[in-house]
Amino acid sequence: MPVLPLCNLLPPPFPLSQLNFIPEHDPSSYKGSSGCRFLTVGASPPYFGALAYASAATLQAGADMTTALTLEDAVADNLRNCPLTSAETMVYSSNLLPPPDIPNFSNSISGTLIGPGLSRAPSSQSWACTVASSLPPSPSKCVVLDADALWPSSSPSILETLLPPRSPLILTPNIVEFNRLVSTHLPDSSNYESESDKAQLCKLLRAKLNVHGIILKGPTDIITTEHCQL
Repeated sequence: MPVLPLCNLLPPPFPLSQLNFIPEHDPSSYKGSSGCRFLTVGASPPYFGALAYASAATLQAGADMTTALTLEDAVADNLRNCPLTSAETMVYSSNLLPPPDIPNFSNSISGTLIGPGLSRAPSSQSWACTVASSLPPSPSKCVVLDADALWPSSSPSILETLLPPRSPLILTPNIVEFNRLVSTHLPDSSNYESESDKAQLCKLLRAKLNVHGIILKGPTDIITTEHCQL
């Protein structure tokens, strides 16, 4: 299979004019000099592609470098050979970057995403809980939970491991994951059908969990923070 350029595999990035919160790079800068580095955590067989896409997306959104962390060596090897994995992506398995090393490593990262391709397997969920609990608290470094990082069956779940939030915590559920969160954390809430009902539940759920924000993904995304809703 030929290796395709990354630009052929991903949609074009948004114009910087529309993303004015991302600072432009200094023309004299070099890889790693701008200080925005992201950690992406997940990927279980055979779902390594989800973490590859997530890692590539952080670079496309403006990160200088990204580190992909997965539980198994075999998955890490697949990630290293994936066409989506660029020179700005460092790939580690838990053997190379075990959770006890994460506090020191996290000093060099700007934020963490947990969940893409993680799977609901108890071993993966338990490992991700350990990684999440190893992240040192920081008011300036966000933690994003997506996909199987929102799965509630493990005890404690990954979300429960991070509550109450010690760092800005953002949840990005789809509608099925959102319904599950609502039934778990807002069991007395009535059924909803309209977009306004979903928007109100987003506000209630964000307040109940005291998280920084919730992005409910759908035909029309609903973005909810303490200060506004879009």
